[in-house]
Amino acid sequence: MFNRQNTWPIWGLILILVLYLAMGVLYASLTPPWQVPDEPAHYNYVRYLVQEKSFPVLQTGDYDQAYLNAITKAKFHPDYSIDSIRYEFHQPPLYYLLVAPIYALTGGALLPLRLSGILIGAGVIAVAYGVGQALFPTRPWPALSVAAFVAFNPQHIAMTAAVQNDGLAELLIALVLLGLIRWMKAKDKSDMRPLIGCGLLSGLGLLTKTSAYITLPLIAIAVVLQYRPRATDPRTWKSTGITLLIGLLPALILGLPWWTRNIVTYGDMDLLGLARHEQVVVDQPRSAEFIARNGLGVTLINWLTTAFHSFWGQFGWMAVPIDSRIYTALGLLCLIVTLGFCFWLIDRFVERSAVTPTAILLTCSGLFTAGSVWWYNLSFYQAQGRYFFPALIPLGVAWTLGLAETFRRRNAALIGILLTVVTALGLIRWIGNACVDKWRVLFTALGAIAWGARWLFPSERIEPWLLGLTYGPLIALCAISPFLFIVPYLTP
Repeated sequence: MFNRQNTWPIWGLILILVLYLAMGVLYASLTPPWQVPDEPAHYNYVRYLVQEKSFPVLQTGDYDQAYLNAITKAKFHPDYSIDSIRYEFHQPPLYYLLVAPIYALTGGALLPLRLSGILIGAGVIAVAYGVGQALFPTRPWPALSVAAFVAFNPQHIAMTAAVQNDGLAELLIALVLLGLIRWMKAKDKSDMRPLIGCGLLSGLGLLTKTSAYITLPLIAIAVVLQYRPRATDPRTWKSTGITLLIGLLPALILGLPWWTRNIVTYGDMDLLGLARHEQVVVDQPRSAEFIARNGLGVTLINWLTTAFHSFWGQFGWMAVPIDSRIYTALGLLCLIVTLGFCFWLIDRFVERSAVTPTAILLTCSGLFTAGSVWWYNLSFYQAQGRYFFPALIPLGVAWTLGLAETFRRRNAALIGILLTVVTALGLIRWIGNACVDKWRVLFTALGAIAWGARWLFPSERIEPWLLGLTYGPLIALCAISPFLFIVPYLTP
């Protein structure tokens, strides 16, 4: 018999995917050629692979900061050639091998290559839903919320609607996360096939992008959490070691040929080609230069501000931010969600709920991505929020938990009171002719009304609907961004 209760979450996921695909096609079609970070360099990798039928080698001259400044300033006018932009030639080959047939069949047309990225992005959303479903098997709405968080980010749509290998790396990281969570929650721990599958997916990630290398320690952490080896019992360490080998060996076997090729090509045990990359991009802005010029405090504040802006939307080559009022509203929403997540953590502490292995795994996934971003910024100044996108699923889970917690009647009342106080203080300063952001006062007032009104409805059934309504403005922002920010300011 047709069970409406069981099928509506699937229809919800289909709706999310349809909206994402429609907006992805919009971004891919309307974004002017090369107006996505690093797209010309990735495109040239695909072109070299098709034309030369061999893997490219990163060489001195493949990165020219002065020329990049000139061509981006000219908005990639057709008078400027992109042929010399080749600084991604050190990247692993999997993404480029997958899209090379599209390049060959379409004569190098840009739009079909971009559309393939949209399909990969849809895969990430579907896997995000699967992760949410595995974590919350009895409640369908958290899975939909995690999927919506991944889907309705303007910057993420802009990046997936481009020629780049980030999307495939995200998909493989997400698949490994989903596989590990399902393996950890399975009753039969003796079945190693899911773990072997995670190892194979991790190996494909090693052949895609360095951001996917976090899957190796994630597999190791999952195994250790499952077996919890005891120092007094050597047998547990033996079982853990064997299982670790089962999970990691497929990845290492897949990665070995590429590492060997890099050592032979670049020398000096340069497994990833990163040493050669650092030599080639010598003119790229360095963090030390920013700190010496502006001081550590100012540099850190500017970095965090720019990273936050570009996580949500800063289009082109970081040239076109969205409206500052939108950033203000997003910042307020993020603060409210963070407060809700703190409420959730406090409840877990009060209830003495055990920290689950899957929670530890997701936390480690997010921290590893954040750590890799900070590590890269120790050398190069790259305040780009898109580098946090491999952690979108852990962030989406935290966002869902925090946002849902804010809509609990008790918490909503507290948040409403807090926002009312902040609004009142802002109005007092405004009346006193102090320099006050009027939009910030308006948004806190609207937030006070919205969360305060939640207290008037005692039913808990309204909470999932409120969670869904929150994504309405994000969907609208995704839909209007090409017309308000991308086309007007990036078209040459």
